[in-house]
Amino acid sequence: MNTGQNPEILILMGTYNGSLYIEDQIDSIQAQYYENWRLVIRDDGSTDNTLEIVNAISQKDNRVELLLDNKGNLGATANFAVLLKYAKENAARYVALADQDDVWVKGKLGRQLDVMLNAERENDGTPVLVYSDLMVVDRNLKSVSASMMAYQSIHHEVARHLNVLLIQNYVTGCTILFNNALLKVAVPVAPSALMHDWWLALWTAVCGKLSYIDEPLVYYRQHEHNEIGALNIKGLFVPRKIWRLWKDGNQRFIKSIIQAHDFYKIIDEKNISVPLNSKEFIRNYLRLWDKKQSTIFRMNNLMRLGVRKQNLLAHLIFVFRCILFRHFTNTK
Repeated sequence: MNTGQNPEILILMGTYNGSLYIEDQIDSIQAQYYENWRLVIRDDGSTDNTLEIVNAISQKDNRVELLLDNKGNLGATANFAVLLKYAKENAARYVALADQDDVWVKGKLGRQLDVMLNAERENDGTPVLVYSDLMVVDRNLKSVSASMMAYQSIHHEVARHLNVLLIQNYVTGCTILFNNALLKVAVPVAPSALMHDWWLALWTAVCGKLSYIDEPLVYYRQHEHNEIGALNIKGLFVPRKIWRLWKDGNQRFIKSIIQAHDFYKIIDEKNISVPLNSKEFIRNYLRLWDKKQSTIFRMNNLMRLGVRKQNLLAHLIFVFRCILFRHFTNTK
């Protein structure tokens, strides 16, 4: 493991039928001003020529390599979970995550590494995660929004990250750079994790430092094949968007409770050192979903804890779901 000031950054990319855009993304990584990186790609069973493209690039650039296994198609989160396990087993000092269809600003890695090194100097041995804003673009890289954070009506939380992160993620995975200290505590990713980036953000919130760069370092390509697209909250009065938010939100609502439960269980069973107030906060949140609790108890304590969505409309919908919710039997 490189201990100098020019450390290797391990970039992890999960691919699946990405042949249309993957060359653009890899080109943008190769064009980074910071050159000491290694890109490891795991393909999730593509049926197009993604693998042929990656193999051709890897033959010309030995910094690009495929992680081969017989696990087959796993889905986006599990695909990255395998890559993150690989990073941990190989004691990567710094890890960046990349999506197959984005384009990176040339100074992305160097800019993030500077923030990372400063944060580590101030917080010795602490897990650190650095992320940034993105520019939303169409398939031809034409700007849709100069800020994905503004586009989605979300923002970085300066403090009390758990108040939001227990129910909503605002850390976009394809912008992330994090250190080995976080890798050690957050990996393996629990099977119940909604997304790998959300899981990493939760761990950083309880035992590390979450650093935000308020500028777009990634061109986020919005197209019909995105597994997770950029939903514009400001346009929710379009009926199909209201239905999409409600339908997907019902499932994510339940899954977020399961994710929080398993997150707390790992902290508790492995006796991981986290601030007592953070552990108590998560435990009190999970108590809201106990079948013994009334709706009045749930709503009163939800307000007392200050758990919230960042957008007012999204939060009101969340509150409505809480009122309709009956019980979740596995929160102890």
